[in-house]
Amino acid sequence: MRSALAFLGLLSFASSFLAAQDLDSLFRRAAALVNASRPSEAEELLRALIRRDAANAEARVLLGFLCLQRASLSDAEKSFKEALDLRPEHSGARLGLGLTWDRQGLPLRASQEFEKILDDRSVGHRARAHWIYSLFVQGHDEDALREARETVNRFPYVADYHNILGFLYQTRGRPKESFREFLRSVQLDPRNLPAYFSLIGHAKTERDWTAVLEWARQALSLDRNHPLLYQEMAEAYEKLGRSAEAESARQEAQRCYQAEILYTRACAARRGLRDGEAESILRECVAANPRLSQAWADLGELLRRNHRLEEAQRAFLAALEAAPGNPIAHLGLAATLQAQGKEVEALAAYQTALRRGVATPDLHAGLASLLLDQGKAREAAAQMLLAVRALPDAPDLLSYLGYLRQEVGAEAEAVESFAEALRLDPRQVQAHVGRGYAALSYGDLNLALNSFRRAAEVDPSNTEAWRGLIRAQRKAGLRAEAEASCRNCLARNPAETECREQLASLRVEASDFKEAVQEFQTLLRNGKSSRSTLEGLAFSLLRLGDCSQAIGLFEASLKRYGPDPLIFANLGYAYRLQGDIRAAVRNYERARDLSPGDPERHHDLAFALYLARDYAAAVEPFRTALKHRPDWGLAHYNLAMTYWNLSQYAPALIHARHAQEQGVREADAVVRALSASLGLDQSAAVNQHKH
Repeated sequence: MRSALAFLGLLSFASSFLAAQDLDSLFRRAAALVNASRPSEAEELLRALIRRDAANAEARVLLGFLCLQRASLSDAEKSFKEALDLRPEHSGARLGLGLTWDRQGLPLRASQEFEKILDDRSVGHRARAHWIYSLFVQGHDEDALREARETVNRFPYVADYHNILGFLYQTRGRPKESFREFLRSVQLDPRNLPAYFSLIGHAKTERDWTAVLEWARQALSLDRNHPLLYQEMAEAYEKLGRSAEAESARQEAQRCYQAEILYTRACAARRGLRDGEAESILRECVAANPRLSQAWADLGELLRRNHRLEEAQRAFLAALEAAPGNPIAHLGLAATLQAQGKEVEALAAYQTALRRGVATPDLHAGLASLLLDQGKAREAAAQMLLAVRALPDAPDLLSYLGYLRQEVGAEAEAVESFAEALRLDPRQVQAHVGRGYAALSYGDLNLALNSFRRAAEVDPSNTEAWRGLIRAQRKAGLRAEAEASCRNCLARNPAETECREQLASLRVEASDFKEAVQEFQTLLRNGKSSRSTLEGLAFSLLRLGDCSQAIGLFEASLKRYGPDPLIFANLGYAYRLQGDIRAAVRNYERARDLSPGDPERHHDLAFALYLARDYAAAVEPFRTALKHRPDWGLAHYNLAMTYWNLSQYAPALIHARHAQEQGVREADAVVRALSASLGLDQSAAVNQHKH
């Protein structure tokens, strides 16, 4: 029905939701995109949402944090302030604005914002930790220490409070107390990287260089590409007299610094759509630091997009070697293998990702695509449902889920998915197309026509929309509209073969065989040599009187696609027109043998035998045709004439009367002649009426 590839925009969703009706759904989708590690798409969607809903404070807060994440402090400040103008009590906006002031080096302003939300349960711990630190930065050391102690006593299981208290003890020259707090912070949250730096700082103060190395190694298990950690190791090695190892660590730090700078430049080139420049910089980046998984993954994605699949595969494998849990690399590798036709390896790649706990919506959608290609529609639908649950309110995913549900015969659920997609985005083309096919399946032609028309209006270049519309129009008997749709489709997509084939077929139905021939020949020139094209061209040429070309095309179809009774029947007709009755009889016999229950095939053979004056042989196929179709007036008439030529006048009269009853006007004269005389002297009066 439709290609899954039409939906698999699934590897990079576009934010085409400006016309969406449910603003809450848009916000939920933006939040889901953030959770799916796709911040740029989330930011684009949030900006579109804010343009439509100027009073949406939540969207501004989430946008502010995304801007803060990419260090765009002015944009973050603007978003948080706008959110607070709308909702002054919004604690998330207060926290965000305080963090922004802190990053801008304005501790007093930051402190004022944090202080307003210290008792808010949703953000209080984070706000309080930053507030205590801002007191210290402002020079209020005693106040900061007092608040830190009280807070640790109140909340003994919050790692950040122990870390800030350890820092304050360290600044006061109290190493035992600071070490105790830093260690407690790491014990409470072993993945808190800043706490390890605190322990490293404490060890350096104590000149315990072995401890520096140990804490740095533990921190590197969290981030193997942190240049500062290698610098700390280099200093420790140097102090321990291990010069060679110190030099190696310094070089590693330099490589990590260089790779970070290059990666930032590569990201800017990618955002500017300068793929060649981005590829060159990324190659420099991974040469400087082969462990930088994200750089390998970005390089792989560039190569995959440019169809350099072998190189892309190597890049994604390198990304996974550096970071086995990298979700982008897992998805990229699986998609690359799939594009290479390595379905077994692609399936293994998807399964490996799932075993590692990588379960992003993109991964589920990609696996669904692969399963569908393997004919496993039910398993594909199950994976797509998981994708929708992971990334709700996504029209693209909902449309594809609807398509998969159609594939497994769950029409009601499919319609529900398409309806939900269109509620979120009334311009979602694939949902309109899917709903159109669903409507066709249960006979609602009006809904089908409206759905396909809307899809074609939204995206006139979408060939699937035009195909569906033409199909619905033909089913509704709207031939003129169907022809207009064919021409509209071809005006926008000249290489589209199905619409051209439909147009050719429509011209055949309109008996415009000349244009039909032109369209079929265009299809052949464009490489479309399907059975319907060959046979349609042959039939049209036959109707234009070009029997030789028609015969050649019919025989080519038989050679390519195997025996077919209709083609043999057409060949028989073509030979008959050429006057080669024997060849006609041979082909009609093949047609009859292939379709013994079809009265047309028996009649064709009988009439060819009649023309060959083999009247005795013609009787039986005429009789067989009438056995299958007793009220066929033409067959009765031709059998009457066959009996007449065999001088069997009684059965001739019987069949002539049957033909007369079925409205065959030529039978009137035959009945009169046979009724008037049973002698041979009336044969001349009858022969002029022979068919």
